[in-house]
Amino acid sequence: MTTERIDYRGWTIEVQRKAFRRSISIVLKPGKPVQVRVSMGTTLHAILQFLESREQWIEKHLKHFEETEKDLPKRHLEVGTWYPFLGRMLILKVGFTPLEKMFFSAEEDALILYLPKKWYRPDLKEVTFAHGALREFYRQSAEKHLKGRLLHWAGETGLRPRSMHLKEAKSRWGSCHPDGKVTLNWRLMVFRPEVVDYVIVHELCHLQEMNHSKRFWSLVEKFYPEMRSCVREIREQHRHADFLEKIPVLKPLSA
Repeated sequence: MTTERIDYRGWTIEVQRKAFRRSISIVLKPGKPVQVRVSMGTTLHAILQFLESREQWIEKHLKHFEETEKDLPKRHLEVGTWYPFLGRMLILKVGFTPLEKMFFSAEEDALILYLPKKWYRPDLKEVTFAHGALREFYRQSAEKHLKGRLLHWAGETGLRPRSMHLKEAKSRWGSCHPDGKVTLNWRLMVFRPEVVDYVIVHELCHLQEMNHSKRFWSLVEKFYPEMRSCVREIREQHRHADFLEKIPVLKPLSA
């Protein structure tokens, strides 16, 4: 496979050429160049004609991505911004502690970053230096919450996994290995508890049906009748977890 980039009406187009491909297709992803997949022999003229025929469709979706981007939680942490935690939108606040280490705590309507008192500044607003601590807070919260819900649903369904593991993944929220090991994405903590429960039930059902057949979906729906709305919510809101992706390490406030 080869990759090249061209400019088309102000858009960056990434052309992927692959042997034996017969058709031309477009892939659009938020924050990524427009991707066109073609065969090795497809001419530039044919690619441009294809783009022209899909121009309105591309423009519509890119505009939708831009509008959606405005509502996503930011990795650039600022006091007063909002972050999802088990379906609740919590406003980021700062508190101070006699301890030497920063940490986060979730309260009824706030996500509080506690900083050592010696870091006190009355005008403190930008706190991106705490992004690593934020990730760790979500991961630790997931370890407690997901384990408890897995035990609950194992009892409800009678489907008992051999073990549970936490993992970070871009878009896969869970998996089930044939040996009985269930893996859950700790970033599930951005979703409502009902959506989290659906993902857990989904993976537990794979202990009986290691596929996505009609029997599998019937089994999931038997234990979790609300599954369809949860699937739709994950599809529509999956990018709400993007703020928990790793970012370059930043220096903390000086003492």
